[in-house]
Amino acid sequence: MKGFLLTVLLLLVVATASSAQVELNQPLSLGKIVAAHNQDVSEFMMQPNGQMILSGDFWIVERGQPAEFLLTGFKPFEDLTIRVETDNGFVNHFNGNFEAFKIDRFLYPQTVRVNAYGDAVIRVGIVIQSSGSGTAYQNGPYRAAFNLYADPVEQ
Repeated sequence: MKGFLLTVLLLLVVATASSAQVELNQPLSLGKIVAAHNQDVSEFMMQPNGQMILSGDFWIVERGQPAEFLLTGFKPFEDLTIRVETDNGFVNHFNGNFEAFKIDRFLYPQTVRVNAYGDAVIRVGIVIQSSGSGTAYQNGPYRAAFNLYADPVEQ
């Protein structure tokens, strides 16, 4: 096996209601994984419930966890539309120009209803893919950033 990878995703969070706040309770981490060959495209899925699903040449060394956000300050029982976006769509090596993982998609609820206090907890997972280019992945930390948006559903 080649290349131990410690992957940590950094998060930028945005709430769009005026009095609302979004707090990061737990960052998204893929843990420590191995990308064994990179001859074919392999897929790694971190589901919002923490289940990890691998295909191809990914191997788990240390488990990661999904991101967890606390949304507060919304109207009681308000429905929110959740959106997650990233700027470049890749998980890159911390030190620059090495082979990157492609972000296929984020996994999260599209809508959520806050409780009587105007609060909700959201967990965000991710699906990444290796390039399949044959180029080895470098050891070390990898990172990406994404934005979480919570907008009240218009009635």
